[in-house]
Amino acid sequence: MVAAHVLDNVHQSGVNCLYVSDIKDLRPSDSRLSFYIISGGDDQAINYLRCDLENNTMRENSHTMTAKIHSTTLPASTNHFNHRCLIQNHQMQFLCLDKIMSAHSSAIKGVWTDGIWVFSVGLDQRVRFWNLSHEKLTERAHLIISVPEPEALDVKTYGRNHYQIAVAGRGMQMIEFRPSGVKQAASI
Repeated sequence: MVAAHVLDNVHQSGVNCLYVSDIKDLRPSDSRLSFYIISGGDDQAINYLRCDLENNTMRENSHTMTAKIHSTTLPASTNHFNHRCLIQNHQMQFLCLDKIMSAHSSAIKGVWTDGIWVFSVGLDQRVRFWNLSHEKLTERAHLIISVPEPEALDVKTYGRNHYQIAVAGRGMQMIEFRPSGVKQAASI
């Protein structure tokens, strides 16, 4: 098994968390998959990528396998890039849609997205609520949590724009989020 593609310089140091979400606004296709990739790192940054994977029906020699690892180095000077590559009989396109350099004041330990909202937690004991609109991340709110050393975040959706967020570290805390407000549930 070989890595299909490597993205270099996504973060300045270690990547602590990663979440992949289907893009719900696009019509499904037998030949195309699209998804968002959100990552957080020791560098306090959040990266927001989009990946489109499409069968390349134009290529006749689809049985050819290659062990070559494709690599892309992200430019440090800009938040946006667009890269296409052909891997076996698939065309892969990466778009860097946004990068928030100081998303938290310490390392980011958990991220989650549904393509509309992005939630992140860092060692700064803040959960940040980001709206994903026009391929840009905009912080809409944040909440100081009581869980020391948060290490993970997971989310359960309840219909459109209703979320329950669990943060775990030395303890656990539940947060209920609706765009009109944030309601904190009990800590465990």
